Amino acid sequence: MDNTGTMSRPLVAGAFAVNVAVVATGLLGHPDQLWQRSLSALTEIVLPLVSLAFMISALVMTKVRTPGFVVGPGPAFVAPADRAHGYFVAGQVLLAAWVTRSPSLFQGAPYADPVTVTMRAIMIGSAVVVTVLNLVLVGIALFGRPRLELTPDGVYLGNPFWRRAVRWDELVPGLPLRQPDQDALTLTTVRPGRPAMRLTLNYIRVHTWFLADAIRYYVDHPDRRAEIGTQAGYDRLMTALGAAPVLRES
Repeated sequence: MDNTGTMSRPLVAGAFAVNVAVVATGLLGHPDQLWQRSLSALTEIVLPLVSLAFMISALVMTKVRTPGFVVGPGPAFVAPADRAHGYFVAGQVLLAAWVTRSPSLFQGAPYADPVTVTMRAIMIGSAVVVTVLNLVLVGIALFGRPRLELTPDGVYLGNPFWRRAVRWDELVPGLPLRQPDQDALTLTTVRPGRPAMRLTLNYIRVHTWFLADAIRYYVDHPDRRAEIGTQAGYDRLMTALGAAPVLRES
């Protein structure tokens, strides 16, 4: 089974297309024929089931822990997102499509009824809010998926909308050591009042032991930091760590 994430973006894009179609049908459609009502009812059943299947798949999917980076622009060495992130986002988008179908329950109701008018306004407002949140979620998944970067300045974790960062000179020499937790890595810093920084790596495609070794290498070898983001620097890093460059961007 391929875990490289190459199918994540088409999957998310397809889920979002379904979301848009379902929301538009729910808000604008007026099903008055049996086949239309049957299709609507079937959608109400299928959407949450498919959404649940995607999110469960993201949870149980074997995480890829690759001992390697991508030599990315920036310059940086990049550990990109695992494909489980795409499955999780697709599930969330389909679940949102199911939730925002609820305004269709009020179509055809007497608008003279203040309660009905209020309820419909609330449901449509909720649909708009959820759709906007979906746009942000899909935007992150398609164009700025979670990623970890080593740059000449330090370590960065996040996407275009949020980031956590720590400079090389803020990290304690000789650390971090390899840690048993494969979903996170704790960095010890010299910041007053903030001696540690936890990097959560649930959807990041890198082995935490390799990451710990790479970060420690650049903490202890400041003269090598200028090479970060270059192929020569990457080859030197992999040789120093006894690893092979096996990862590519997707």
